[in-house]
Amino acid sequence: MNRKRQGGYTLIEIFVVIGIMGILAATALPFYRTWQARGVATEARIMVKQIMDAEIGYNLDHSTFFPVDSDTIEVWNDDLPNSDNIIKISRYLNVDIIPGHHLDYFFTVDRSDPLAPTFQLEIDATIGSNIFGDSDNIIYILDNKGIISAFY
Repeated sequence: MNRKRQGGYTLIEIFVVIGIMGILAATALPFYRTWQARGVATEARIMVKQIMDAEIGYNLDHSTFFPVDSDTIEVWNDDLPNSDNIIKISRYLNVDIIPGHHLDYFFTVDRSDPLAPTFQLEIDATIGSNIFGDSDNIIYILDNKGIISAFY
C-alpha cells in the first residue's frame, strides 16, 4: 500500500515557532519602549528650544510674554490639530505644536510683579516615566531679561 504524505506542519512544529516568536517579542518590547521614550524626550527638548526662542522674539517685539489674554494656555496630547490653543500658538509664536506625540504643553505667564514678569513652559510626557532623567516633565522659566532657568 502506497500512502502519500500530505503537506503541512505538525502541531508541535507550530507550537515551537509560536514559542520562539513569543520569546523574541518579549525581549524586543522593552527595547522598543526605551527607544520610544528617548524619541519623546528628544522631541520635547527640540520643542523647548523652538518655543523659548519664539518667546524671546515675541517679548522683544511686544514687550510682554505670550499668552497675553490669559495666564495659562494648555495643549494636551489628545487635542485636535485645529484646536484654538494650537492655532493661537502657531499664529503668535510661529511654532507648530503637533498633538498626539505623547506630550502635554503648559504655557504660563506670571504677571504678579509687573516690572519683572516671567514665562514658564512645562512639558509633561504621557509615556513612560522618568524619561527626562529623574522626572516625567521639564520646566523652563524665562524672565524679562532673557535668562532661562531649567528644572527637571
